[in-house]
Amino acid sequence: MHADALMPLCLMALTLVLALSAGGCDDDPANPRVVVNGHTFFVEVADDVISRTRGLSGRGHIEPETGMLFVFDRATEQTFWMKDCLVPIDIAFLDAQGRILNLATMPVEPDPSRPRTRYTSAGPSQYVLETAAGTWRRIGARPGMTVTFLDIPAAPEPATE
Repeated sequence: MHADALMPLCLMALTLVLALSAGGCDDDPANPRVVVNGHTFFVEVADDVISRTRGLSGRGHIEPETGMLFVFDRATEQTFWMKDCLVPIDIAFLDAQGRILNLATMPVEPDPSRPRTRYTSAGPSQYVLETAAGTWRRIGARPGMTVTFLDIPAAPEPATE
């Protein structure tokens, strides 16, 4: 085959490689996200005892628009604390339908290995969302708002209004 004939084939192959590497063929389509007051947060899902116990402890920074979603088997009163947490965290307690029950900002404890302050849901909570401190104020999140879950196993379907 002549070199001039190979050029278009090489360009097509290069285009295909670039398209696939840019996300055209994602091996892991699940990308857990939560939408709060029009703002999308990419979240890690903590849905077992080990991941819920570890939570965000030991982290020196939480990127904006990221967080952790704690998923429980059923809605019950939830209580959280800041054990081994190195940065302040905003917390939202959500009911089984994804409605915000209450919000709080949790400062770093004076002795993070022995937290004293407890943060409790204002009612039965099935989900708890943690983000960087100051996020709820910045985005205008309020109790009563409904959160939308995207690509999160065992979460309620997005509300259609």
